[in-house]
Amino acid sequence: MFSKLSTFVSEVRVEFGKVSWPSRESLINSTNVVLLFSVGFAIVVGLFDLVVSFLRSVLLG
Repeated sequence: MFSKLSTFVSEVRVEFGKVSWPSRESLINSTNVVLLFSVGFAIVVGLFDLVVSFLRSVLLG
């Protein structure tokens, strides 16, 4: 059992060596894009919810 675990760990290390990791700057830029998109989308959904709630209250009394 220990030999299988050892083989697995060594294979994982080899595969991690093949990964092309992003630079710190690229990672920060990508994170900022995701955060800005998420905040923007949340604002749009929130505004849509406000409008629909208002229209529903006006139409249904």
